[in-house]
Amino acid sequence: MCEGCIHPVVAFSWLGGILINSSVVALISWSALASWPIGFALAALYAIGLFAVAVHLQSRPNPNRLPIDLLLLLGVGAVGACGSIISFNVLFGCSAQSDVGRASSTWTFPFNASRGSADVLAWAALDRYSSGQRASFAYEPTSSSLFFAGRFGDDTETLWLKRADDPLPVQMDGNLTAPQSLVAVGRHVCFSAFDLRRGYARKVYCCVADGSACAAISIEASLGASMDSGDTDDVVGDTDDVMVDTDDVVGDMDGLLVSGADELYFKASAPFGLSPASGVVYRAHPPFLTATLLSVPSVPALPSPAGPPPPSYCDDAVRGLLSTIPALVATFLVWKHLHAPSMALAAFLSLSALATNSYLLLADARAGSVEAADFLLWWLCLFGAAWLLLFAALKLQNRVDDGTFRWGIDAGVLAYVLSCHSLLHVPFTNNATAWLAYQVLVLVPLLLLALVSARTTAGLPLFFASTALLIDAYKVTDAVAALVDDPTMQMLLTFVTLGVVGVGVVVAGLSYTKYQEEVGAAVDRFAECACGPCMQEKAPESLHSVRAFRRLASP
Repeated sequence: MCEGCIHPVVAFSWLGGILINSSVVALISWSALASWPIGFALAALYAIGLFAVAVHLQSRPNPNRLPIDLLLLLGVGAVGACGSIISFNVLFGCSAQSDVGRASSTWTFPFNASRGSADVLAWAALDRYSSGQRASFAYEPTSSSLFFAGRFGDDTETLWLKRADDPLPVQMDGNLTAPQSLVAVGRHVCFSAFDLRRGYARKVYCCVADGSACAAISIEASLGASMDSGDTDDVVGDTDDVMVDTDDVVGDMDGLLVSGADELYFKASAPFGLSPASGVVYRAHPPFLTATLLSVPSVPALPSPAGPPPPSYCDDAVRGLLSTIPALVATFLVWKHLHAPSMALAAFLSLSALATNSYLLLADARAGSVEAADFLLWWLCLFGAAWLLLFAALKLQNRVDDGTFRWGIDAGVLAYVLSCHSLLHVPFTNNATAWLAYQVLVLVPLLLLALVSARTTAGLPLFFASTALLIDAYKVTDAVAALVDDPTMQMLLTFVTLGVVGVGVVVAGLSYTKYQEEVGAAVDRFAECACGPCMQEKAPESLHSVRAFRRLASP
């Protein structure tokens, strides 16, 4: 892809280009935060400059296509930045209530919120990532039950329970992973953990003493009331005020502390504004289903407006959707008139952003980051599969040039493989169904794509196919070593199995390289038999036409 990059002049040119573009992107980002008109002007000038440099490089004899493709890709990205700045600062504004104090508020823990406990005050002042205990177990005396963090084999660490009258411990909810900071309080055991069904933010959960039920603590504190630095016992306040939704804004809960017989304190990120290093503090009482926000922000309480409150998401979904349109339009204009291969990657990213923002708009932007993350994973998996099928079909019909095929197939493979790994949890799972699905949905399609890409420069299908084989080798090695109990034999079997698989992968790779032309010819014969009338005699050329660019830019 980058011929001659090992030459010192070329290498330093690439390094300089990366540094220059990185500094310009940082300058645009900083300017947009300080003053959006300045940020917009810089982004527009940056886009114009990138397109101009691309045209200049194209006008030179025997131009290197890769820098031109990258410059056009960055230019489309700069157009997208312009669209985002306009959408988020001009087209839709936020209400005063939803914006005031959000960026500048800092939080403090009131003295009277500690109920006179010096331990609570000292704990509240500590850094939230080092405050409190990180106990991996807790003993509940009323039920004589031991709760602890553990794992079975190579499974993810989850919560386990050992009752006094049970010979063996039992696993609690398997979706609660990496439990820590376990404490016994008020005939409950509470801890922080991740929930595989809810995303990647830590929440606080409490289980009853006998382990029959566990529930997450939800936040019911009112922001309006929490801004009052008076009696923290009345912090729940008027429910007409803006309520904190723990799934949306309160995350990274940890650092549990028990005070007295039945008071549980924990820390989390601030619901808005700047989170202090010590975090914001919440307090819960039995049955530990809800918690009260004790920390107070630096801004006064805002009066509730007359009538229904405006949407809390402040039209972010609408603005996000509109911000993707300029980049999408620029992508297809450049692709149509300049035939830039890198626009295949730009189109994939733009369509994915458009789909995600459309989902947020249809599902209501208040749905939360977990649902959006799940949607994005499934979108990358399904859309990536459709994208790969499209480009494979175009390649078999000889209707796409090698450059566009490389950019398109590599983008689709990267998204598809990573999303499949996230959805199937391979190689971190022992689920046989997941491993079988991995062979059918990942390994086999990648091997077929590697065959289709035999005569092209698209390298990711073969790379990820090799990676999938190595992952399978790890699984086979682990299964073979588990057949014996002797550690020495396990190590020997591990080395022998890995060696055999490694030799097989090397032989397969060398054979693929040696017979690459034959493989490509066989694929061409298959394409002719499968869709002879659909075949195009010659693939379209990948050209960056200066004349076409001038026609595009002219009024």
